Amino acid sequence: EIQNQALPTGQDFERITASAKQKGIVRAGKKRLEHLLRLLKQRRTLVSQLATMMDKVQTQTNLPATRFHEYRKHLDTLLPSSFLAVLTYKDLRHTERYLQALAIRMERAELSPSKDAAKARRLTIAVNRLQSLPNEGVRSADCCRLLSEYRRMLEEFRVSIFAPELGTAIPASEKRLQKQWQKIEDQCRLVEK
Repeated sequence: EIQNQALPTGQDFERITASAKQKGIVRAGKKRLEHLLRLLKQRRTLVSQLATMMDKVQTQTNLPATRFHEYRKHLDTLLPSSFLAVLTYKDLRHTERYLQALAIRMERAELSPSKDAAKARRLTIAVNRLQSLPNEGVRSADCCRLLSEYRRMLEEFRVSIFAPELGTAIPASEKRLQKQWQKIEDQCRLVEK
């Protein structure tokens, strides 16, 4: 049953907005908007770089097309075109650094595709684990939390491999990813039973 609530009076509205302003809502909103604009600019730059790279892929043999598609897929995972509708602001906290790492990786891969391929092999098992997860079914809150932590750890691992100069927010390695995956299997299997 919906209860009838009166609209706030002009005085109440002024009091509420004054309180929000005092708490810094305008400053926080401006800071978030600037962050979102930086992300959009980075995304636009990467899309442009990918288009240029695809042109090179078609004329040069040292840059495999599969690598291009991997970069594009990674960009779409990090910041899909619908990110404002599908991600929370909290999800975007480290995205700027992840996009920088992708840009650095792409730049270095053009110079040395074989080094990029060797580094990418270190990610294969961790990425395949995520791709092997069935999309159907309901997951527990604990399972979702562990998966979210795994995805973040995977992104940090990418940074450590392809752009270590950016630093990582949390420690990440193949061994840590394996341990996290074991937690996911243990927790998520409980729901299936």
